[in-house]
Amino acid sequence: MVDGVLHIGVEKTGSTSIQISLSKSRPQLIARGILYPEALGERNQVKAYAYASQTEVDELKSQWGLDHPAAVERFRARVEEQLAQEVAARRPKVLCVSNEHCSSRLLLASEIERLAALLGEHCEAIRVIVYLRRQGDALQSAYSTYVKTGGTAPFGPPDREDIVRKYDYDLILARWAAVFGEENMDVRIFDRDSLDDGDVVTDFFTKLGVETRGLTLERELNKSLGCVGMEFLRRFNRHVPYTIDSEFNPLRGNIQDIVEELADDIPFEGDADVMNAFDDAMAESNARVRALYFPDLDGPLFGPPDRRSFGSARREVTAEDIMTLMAHVWESKQKQVVRMRTRLEKIGKPR
Repeated sequence: MVDGVLHIGVEKTGSTSIQISLSKSRPQLIARGILYPEALGERNQVKAYAYASQTEVDELKSQWGLDHPAAVERFRARVEEQLAQEVAARRPKVLCVSNEHCSSRLLLASEIERLAALLGEHCEAIRVIVYLRRQGDALQSAYSTYVKTGGTAPFGPPDREDIVRKYDYDLILARWAAVFGEENMDVRIFDRDSLDDGDVVTDFFTKLGVETRGLTLERELNKSLGCVGMEFLRRFNRHVPYTIDSEFNPLRGNIQDIVEELADDIPFEGDADVMNAFDDAMAESNARVRALYFPDLDGPLFGPPDRRSFGSARREVTAEDIMTLMAHVWESKQKQVVRMRTRLEKIGKPR
């Protein structure tokens, strides 16, 4: 039996950087006795969530066709078999799994218990690592991902369902502690002053018990869109949706990558009033988390209240801003077309 480390997010706390670092460092990690199993995913181990989930098919589970019970059972059997084979072949001391969707989408005790049972087949003990971020900041960061994945609504406060899934840390931790035990919950604050070397990737590998020397670490991935790019893509999504029947819409092409590359932008700041009010609304939940997991902490969970106000750089996005970016996008796409035509012409010419 091996020790288990299960990283569950939460969302918008550097999970992508952690996962790509784990993926790129697989050979070095297994040489040190740590397995980041490909059976659950090459990078982000979405299969861990898909295996445990009991809800209807969504955009994550649709990639495996998990739209009827027989398909789900075949998928689960395949995951169990492949994970067992990988553990047997690698014989690790530590089994490490990482997927932030676990914290936000596995809401039932039976779902968390299913994941615990899968890992428990190979692990003598399982430690759950979770990072918590000030809710207003997490909301702002999540809005960029929302727009990148097809969102069309303007920035605003989350609804009750999103609060329960992503932002009420007392509820989230209670769900997981009920299955794994409070003593096995390793709760960290996503803040430079609290992280080892001020970096979440370094902090995670420290908690994993691994020296980072010789590993391939990735940082500052999954960056947020700026004001102009955000507004352009939000409006674009109304006309060219991100998905059709739970499948990626191929007509979008690489629009997101182009916007991220071309938008010469000021940072998106969200709405200070919304973010401040949201922090205030979550203060009671945070106080319970602080009392349970940080009893020696002097002051609130995330430090003194941070009353946000918009900087002088904030301005409204104008039609001219949108059209300028649209012109750059059009030029970029036309360059792609010209390059493709040139390659096809070369292929078609007789030798």
